[in-house]
Amino acid sequence: MKINKLFSNHELRKVITSSSKEVSSSEAVTRLLRSDKKDRLVPLFLDTLVKAGPKEETVSLAKSYVTLRVEEHLSKGTRRHSHELLALFLRKVAHKNNGSLESALRGEICSKADFIHKAQNSTKLKEIEKVIQKAAPGKDSEPLLCSEAAKYPDIAGAFPPYEHNRIGREKSGFFLNANLAKIEGSDYFVLASCPQRKELVGKYFDYILDRKIRVLVSMHQVSEVGAHSAFWSNEVLKDIALDGGWKIENTKTAIVKEGTKVSLPKDSSINVLALSEDERKKLLPRIVERTLLARRGTEERTITHFHYENWHDKTPCPDLNLLQTMLNRKDELIPSKEVFAINCKGGVGRTGLVAATDLCRQKIKEKADAPINVPLLLAKLKGERNGLSCSASLLNQLYRVLA
Repeated sequence: MKINKLFSNHELRKVITSSSKEVSSSEAVTRLLRSDKKDRLVPLFLDTLVKAGPKEETVSLAKSYVTLRVEEHLSKGTRRHSHELLALFLRKVAHKNNGSLESALRGEICSKADFIHKAQNSTKLKEIEKVIQKAAPGKDSEPLLCSEAAKYPDIAGAFPPYEHNRIGREKSGFFLNANLAKIEGSDYFVLASCPQRKELVGKYFDYILDRKIRVLVSMHQVSEVGAHSAFWSNEVLKDIALDGGWKIENTKTAIVKEGTKVSLPKDSSINVLALSEDERKKLLPRIVERTLLARRGTEERTITHFHYENWHDKTPCPDLNLLQTMLNRKDELIPSKEVFAINCKGGVGRTGLVAATDLCRQKIKEKADAPINVPLLLAKLKGERNGLSCSASLLNQLYRVLA
């Protein structure tokens, strides 16, 4: 099928094709993007590609569109046709189950090291970061900060929790660096730093059981925090005292999915080439799923714990596909908008990316073709958790995972 026969709309066909010669896909897309009618014709063009499916012509046109759009965004950015339009197109492709076309487009974006490098350092993303920072409360916002934090400086850390949604604030002597994030009137997540001591693990699980939370997600590594941060292990669980006579046991551990590229801590001096196969395997990122069984007399509850192993502090997500796999599995266990708990070491970096990704995914599920205002959602999240990251690097990863 030739390009000019792919489009039934006369006006669109007239803009992107030529009566005298057959045009290339790159030339066709260039004509479209230079047209003064592009605001109206681009959505029609994208809808045509999605409906046509993974044919040779559609894949070629789609790749050209993605490439030219990416370069446009990175070089100067556009107000109306921003990253959201690109992400929307790719989501629509996925929604139509055109696997071959979706795969081709993902490769066009995500496998290009030069694109990733440019995106991480692009002026556009850094400008968005500044806008979010201005829209959301800052680190020293009053009266949002918790007045109790001064009593517990080792728990509060660099980013004390906000008071208005701090978990356990109604209990005297109960202090965890964790917030219950409410978005658009609904409770969405518990966003927390890692409980570092035995008594903090107990308080964390007291809240989890009291709130009847069924899914926990962790990204911290035990080496970052200490032995008690492995709060899912029976070695830690057997020693904690819980309210109401509850006891928790880890009954099952399984690897859900494993990455293929070694993930190292920031500034690591490890020479990957010198590692043995067994040593290398230990450093691969992976999603681990654990079943924690809580018992109180004859009452039983199951809590599922997901751990993204080898995603290190102050580093980008080593494998975004693993992040998607983890959230897909979470969605199989609990309905959308059911509260689940997310933590990393400080509860602001890796936790921020997971929370933002899940929130955007839920928006897509509600309405697959609806545009998402990513900066606005991040600003709302920052208003729920002090210090939550919205860096250009996080934005780059978020846009990539949405694509």
